[in-house]
Amino acid sequence: MPSRNVHAATRADRAASDCIVDFRAIGCAALAAALLTSTYAFAAPGKLAHAHRGHLTHTAVAQPEAQPAAADSSPVVARMGNVALHADEVQKLVASLGAADRSAIASDPKVLARVLSGMIANRFLLDEALAKHWQDQPAVAAALVRMRDNAIVQSYLESVAVPSEDFPSEADIEAAYNANKAALVSPPGYDVAQIFIAAKDGADQATEDKAREKILAIAHQLRQPGSDFAAIARANSESKATAPRGGEIGWLTEAQMRPDIKPHILGLAKGQVTEPLRLDDGWQILKLLDSRPAGTLTLDQVRGALKQRLRQQRAAELQRAYIAALLKANPISVNPTELKNLVGATGEAAQSP
Repeated sequence: MPSRNVHAATRADRAASDCIVDFRAIGCAALAAALLTSTYAFAAPGKLAHAHRGHLTHTAVAQPEAQPAAADSSPVVARMGNVALHADEVQKLVASLGAADRSAIASDPKVLARVLSGMIANRFLLDEALAKHWQDQPAVAAALVRMRDNAIVQSYLESVAVPSEDFPSEADIEAAYNANKAALVSPPGYDVAQIFIAAKDGADQATEDKAREKILAIAHQLRQPGSDFAAIARANSESKATAPRGGEIGWLTEAQMRPDIKPHILGLAKGQVTEPLRLDDGWQILKLLDSRPAGTLTLDQVRGALKQRLRQQRAAELQRAYIAALLKANPISVNPTELKNLVGATGEAAQSP
């Protein structure tokens, strides 16, 4: 997996890290969504659950009279004023994420730190709003009721519209694969390894000189006949994530590469190594271990995703059928006279100064 998370657009959004990957392309936004909309300790019984690209996100509905959360004895991970995030709750949130997001966090704690900063600021604002009884504002109270009612209805519909355990069949999955085969294309891939030496922009001259001297010595080692990139990376790279793996980052697509790194990787032949590259977070030497052309994904590669999608479609069909049956058994009648009066009253109110 890639070693660090970096925003590709501006230096302000880039972590000071050993990253060569733009995680926006592999769904790190889902990480932020999952954490920033996580359940608060004073959440109400109603809870909306929405599956997005395999990540479960929750929207909590707060009660007007919130009860303080029980004391958490686990270590404090982040604090803002009197609001604290404890290790136990953060671990539960991370455990609920998908594999790609957990790998991003494992590779670089700054990924999680940035998201938790937004999360704790959100909680701080919520505490402030609750202290001012903002939830008692008529419009807010009405919105909370609507959210609660919608959550109950959606949860109930999901409970009465569950596809059978044996759906979809293998034949269904194969039919879906064949129908969508033209769109199931994997982009070219590049298996990349790195040697990283940290030296942030703006570091003092002594730090810069030391980093430059070290990377040049490593480059000299790599030029020697029979040199072993993996062994040199394990011994010298300062990337905690990739050094134990001999510098190997893993397979990347062009969309996953940082723009300032991409041309160097694309210009390599298999087995070739770059000269030292000075980036804003340090020095990199990259090696292209292997590459593969674009191609159609196999059925085995997409079977799980197709099965999930087919089950979602079937559940939606069952929900529509259930609602249609309810309407047939309980026809809706609308009083045209009263409806006309309401429309007229609404129009008059809109024209009033």
